[in-house]
Amino acid sequence: MGLVGLYFVRDAFETQLELPSGNYEDRQFSRDGRLFYPDRWVGSFTGDFILVNGKVTPYLRVERQAYRFRILNGCNSRMLELEMGKGRFWVIGTERGFRPMRWRTRRLRLMPAERADVIVDFSMRKVAEKIRLSNRFPRTHMPGSQAIDENVMEFHVIESPQSFPSRPPLLLDVSMQPFPEHPDMVKRTFIMQEVMEDKCTSRTFLINELQWDDLSEFPITGTREEWTFVNLDGNHIHPMHVHLVEFSIHRRQLLRVLDDGRSYELLGEPTNPTNEDRGLKEMVVIFPHEAVTVIVDFPENTGGRFAYHCHVLEHEDHDMMRQFHLQQPNCNNNSICDSGEDCYSCPHDCRQSSPRRCGNGLCEAGDGENCANCPSDCPGFPGGVCCGFGPTIILGYEAEMTTVGCSHPICTSSGAYCRQMSQLPACCGDTLCTGEEEITCPKDCADIPPEPVWTIFP
Repeated sequence: MGLVGLYFVRDAFETQLELPSGNYEDRQFSRDGRLFYPDRWVGSFTGDFILVNGKVTPYLRVERQAYRFRILNGCNSRMLELEMGKGRFWVIGTERGFRPMRWRTRRLRLMPAERADVIVDFSMRKVAEKIRLSNRFPRTHMPGSQAIDENVMEFHVIESPQSFPSRPPLLLDVSMQPFPEHPDMVKRTFIMQEVMEDKCTSRTFLINELQWDDLSEFPITGTREEWTFVNLDGNHIHPMHVHLVEFSIHRRQLLRVLDDGRSYELLGEPTNPTNEDRGLKEMVVIFPHEAVTVIVDFPENTGGRFAYHCHVLEHEDHDMMRQFHLQQPNCNNNSICDSGEDCYSCPHDCRQSSPRRCGNGLCEAGDGENCANCPSDCPGFPGGVCCGFGPTIILGYEAEMTTVGCSHPICTSSGAYCRQMSQLPACCGDTLCTGEEEITCPKDCADIPPEPVWTIFP
C-alpha cells in the first residue's frame, strides 16, 4: 500500500536500436476519499478502482506516432490482462531487459510486480479518436472465473503530423536466451501452500512449510540451479520473485493434490514456455495447481543472503517469504576472513556471532537479550519482571528477576518492541552488517557502500 515506482537502466546497446523515446495499481476508497484497506486479516486484496500513476481512469493525449511505455503491475494481488480495442502491443522487454525477439499481442498479461516494456503505434489513428485501455482478467484467481471489462485509462489522439507506421526490430537482444539444462545441475523444489496454523489469524502461507529464518538453501556463486515452484492452492496464484538473480522459464505442468493435502502428482506432459514467459526473468507466476520449472543463474563475486517470495502482498506478509544464502566458494584456512570467504564455506576463518544488537530499539528476547544486559531495549525492574530471556546479570551478580520473553504488557507498551523468536546468527563474510559485527566482523560493516545520490528530473 506504500510508494511504488520505476527506474530505468540504459546502455549504448539500447540507444542503437532507435526505439521511440520521450504503473498500474488497484485501490479502494472510503466515502471521504481516503484510501481504504481492511482492518482484519485477508488472504488477498482487490481494489474497486485501478489507478494509473495514482489517478483513477485518467487519459493521455498522444500524437500520431509510436510511443514506448514501461508498465508495472503495482496491485496487491490482482492479475492484469490489458487490452486496447483493436490495437496491438509490441512487447520488447521484461523486468530483466530486452527480449530476444519482439512479440506482437492484442492482450498483455501482467502478474503483481511484473514489468513490461512495450511500444504502441498511434500513427494510423484519427485525430480526436479515443482509445480505451481495459483490463480483462477476472477479479479472483479461481480457475474458470468470469472475465471482466474494466476501465483502466484512455488515449486521446490530438492534432499532429502523421508519422510513418513504426515497429521495433525483429531481433532485439539475442543474448537473452534460455539457460541450458544440465543433468548434474542442483535441483530444488519449493511447495507453496496456504496453511491453517497461524496463532493470530489461523491462516498463513508457507514455502516448504518453513519460515523466514529457516535457512536451507546454499547455492554457490557463479553456478546455475533448477528450481521448481509447486502451487498446491486451488484458489491463489503465487507470482514468485527471486532477488539478485535472473532465470529462464522452462516448463509448466498441471498437478493434482492428493488426499493428505500436502502431496501431489503431476498430470499429463509439461508444456513449453508461453510467449509471456520468453526472455530472462526475475518474476514467474504459478497458477493454481501448477508446477513451473526455471533455471536460475547466480552471479559471480556476490555472496550473502537474499529473499525469494510470493509477490501477492498479503501472502508475503503472512510468511510466504524465505531467503537463500549465496556461498562464495573460497577458503584458505588462514584464520582470517578474506574476501570471497564466508561462515558457511569457510567456518574456520569466518565465524558466526549473535545477531542481537543492543540499542536498536527492539528487545531481541529470542536471541538472549533482556532487561539486564540491554536495559535500553528491554523494559523491566529489579525484583520484578524482566522482558527478554537469558541470565539477568547486573554488576557481575545474577539478579532476582523473572524473565518473561515478550509476554508481559510492559514489553510491548509505551513504544516498546519485542521479538520472541530467534534470528539467524550473524555470518562473517556475507556482506551483511548485522548484530555487533562492527566488533566481531569489521569487514562486513566496512564494505557497506555509501548511500546513493538520487537526482529527480521533472
